[in-house]
Amino acid sequence: NNVGIRYALARGADYVWLLNNDTVVDKDALTEMVRLAESDEKIGMVGSKLLYYDRPNIIQAAGGGWFSFWRGISYHYGQLDEDHGQWNKVLELGCIMGASLLVRSKLICLIGAIDETFFLYREETEWQIRAKKNGWAMRYCPKSRVWHKESRTAGFKSPLQDYYGVRNSLLLVKKYAPHLILFACCYHLYRSILPKLIRLQFKRLLFAIRGYIDFARGKTGEISWKK
Repeated sequence: NNVGIRYALARGADYVWLLNNDTVVDKDALTEMVRLAESDEKIGMVGSKLLYYDRPNIIQAAGGGWFSFWRGISYHYGQLDEDHGQWNKVLELGCIMGASLLVRSKLICLIGAIDETFFLYREETEWQIRAKKNGWAMRYCPKSRVWHKESRTAGFKSPLQDYYGVRNSLLLVKKYAPHLILFACCYHLYRSILPKLIRLQFKRLLFAIRGYIDFARGKTGEISWKK
C-alpha cells in the first residue's frame, strides 16, 4: 500500500483509494466517495458500505465503526444487518475498514503513510487514529458500495490472522491508551485464547499465544510463517 501511495503522490494524485484485492465494486463507488470528500475539506478519509460477496445484501460494515481501547477490538456499524437502506445516512466514524478506504493526499503529506511496524491488521486503524488526532474527519459514504470476499489474503480464522490480530491490537492499545493495556490483555485472553483451548484448536492457539509473547518482546513487522 505504501509503495502505491508514494507512486500516486509523486504523480500529483489528489486522493488515494486503498482497495482490497478480494473486492467487487459498484461502478459509482469511487465517484461517490470523492464527491463526499469534496463537500468538506476537513474530511480526510472516506469508507464505503461494505457487503459480503457471498451474501450480497448483508452488510459487513457501514464504513467502519469505532475502536474500543478497553477491549482492543473494533466494532462495526451495521454488521450482519440485512440492507434495507437503514444505513444510508452519512456518518462520522471512529475508524474505517481498510477494504475500501479513500484518503486525501494532503492528509498523507501531513501525517505520513501507513505505519509498517504493524504489517498486517490494525495498520489502517492506527493511521486513522493518527489522522483524527491531527484534526481530520472520517466519513462513511453509503452511496459507495463494495462487496468483500473477506480474508482471502490471510485466510478467515487462520493462525496468521490470530497472531497479527492479537499482537497488533495490543500494540495499538499500548501506543494510544497505555493505561488500558492490562484490560485489553485480559480481554484478549478471554476472546482469543480460551475459545481455542476449549475447541482444541492447538495450532491457532499457539499462534495467538505467540502474538502475546511477541507483543511483550516488542517484536513488530512481518514474521516468518509456514502453513
